[in-house]
Amino acid sequence: MIEMDKDYMLIATFNGLFRLGKETLNPSHVLSPQTEEEGTLNHFSIYSLYKDKQNILWVGTNAGGVNFCHPYNQRFKTIHPNLFLGRMGMIRKDQENNIWVATEGGGLFSYNQQTGYQENYLVHGKEKSTYYANILKSLFIDGDSIWCGNQKGEIFIFSIKKKKFSFYTRLGDSNILAILKTPNNISGLAPNKKLYS
Repeated sequence: MIEMDKDYMLIATFNGLFRLGKETLNPSHVLSPQTEEEGTLNHFSIYSLYKDKQNILWVGTNAGGVNFCHPYNQRFKTIHPNLFLGRMGMIRKDQENNIWVATEGGGLFSYNQQTGYQENYLVHGKEKSTYYANILKSLFIDGDSIWCGNQKGEIFIFSIKKKKFSFYTRLGDSNILAILKTPNNISGLAPNKKLYS
């Protein structure tokens, strides 16, 4: 779920995109994917939503890549990764306006909106490129560092400059669904668990 403005929220579901008015609390199915029609979502199963500082809506799908929509035309365009990366999870934008996506099985996906250049980075490199080793559930961008949480309670740091992951810590054995920065440290949030630091 994401707040779009003072009047409504958008809700991502496995059956399209819903709009929820804040006053009425009545959801309406605003966008069903029509794979043949240009400008609509290209996949019915939506896994993540992100609104950047330019109010561009980014939509991660279960198997259709990443869709994005400018607020002025409300027509979606699709980014098809060069490699199939499965679920496109948490999405964030860095200071250089590159989009970063935590994928389910393909590590970290990056996309430069100006050039169209895309790349995916495997957590353990090509020597351990299994699906399970490259599941990422969350990310947090802090300057040159992208903090990534996985399904095993582990947090890795990806250096944008070096284009390399390094292991940071393990926080139990649950999915790390969010990474938060506090004045003194980085914390991971796992379901049904306390906030780890």
